[in-house]
Amino acid sequence: MKYKAIINACSPAYKARSEEIAYFIKANRSVIGNAYEADEAVVFYNDEHTGAEIESCLPFKTISMVKIKHYQPELILNILEESECDSPAEIYIFSGDLAGNELAARFAWRFNGSSLVAVENITKEEDLFIGRKKVYSGNLHGSFLFRKKPYCFSLARGLKRLETDMDAEKKYLTFHDYSSTAPGAYLDNYMESPKEEENKLESASFVIATGRGTGSSKEISRLQNIARELGAEFGVSRPVVMNAWAPLDRLIGASGAVIGPEVCLALAVSGSPPFYYGIEKSKIIIAVNRDEHAPILKAADIVIIDDYKIVIDTLFKLLRDEKGA
Repeated sequence: MKYKAIINACSPAYKARSEEIAYFIKANRSVIGNAYEADEAVVFYNDEHTGAEIESCLPFKTISMVKIKHYQPELILNILEESECDSPAEIYIFSGDLAGNELAARFAWRFNGSSLVAVENITKEEDLFIGRKKVYSGNLHGSFLFRKKPYCFSLARGLKRLETDMDAEKKYLTFHDYSSTAPGAYLDNYMESPKEEENKLESASFVIATGRGTGSSKEISRLQNIARELGAEFGVSRPVVMNAWAPLDRLIGASGAVIGPEVCLALAVSGSPPFYYGIEKSKIIIAVNRDEHAPILKAADIVIIDDYKIVIDTLFKLLRDEKGA
């Protein structure tokens, strides 16, 4: 089946998203059926430095570089519609972010195809093409049948990445400049989509995550300062955000950041399925909780049954003493 990966390189997180797409393709090669030589990506970018970096780092054999003034979904859809009429694919894979979700759904509608967002894997049973994703806040998996081609879908956030560097001479590059093109002649005014910024939680190697058991906004602020001094990113569970103890951009879980650090230190977190979905790709999960029946303990690599304050304060003191020495 012919497929194309659509990458929004106007986003600062484009490299991570493209590596997730590359890994997804590798893991689902038997379903897609194409050899590596057929891997193809369409990249929308607006920065010359980014364009040069893409040429050397993206793990795709054929890359169509499309320069635009800024990220604007209507313009991107117009360009894709124009170009794909000449060389359509059967599958279009979009990145696992808000932009990818929007583009997948709207592009499928334009071509009278099928769309699905947040896909984790795909299968093929005879002539049936099926996508699987988490549903009900991450508590269950659902299977969804794609009925009409082209099949357009975005990936789930936080999938594994394929980190490869290829020599430029091994790629086939084409360049297209739409940087002076308007989004559409029929659009006199339009609202530009907000610029997406990379969530530092998703790229951190050390994350301290806290839950409702911390008890107050004052304690959350104290822990955030400790995390900063320890060189860790700080995240929270949904109850902490709902209590307005921390901003939404600190949320970890099915509706927040999906992280994969070397170490995740989970303090006073019960570990509901939506929260665990956000940390399950961590290489080491250390859970500290006074409740020996907390769900998070079953999923952790290291468990400490104790008051988290004693543990974090002791750790903080040890590391500060070590730095002082």
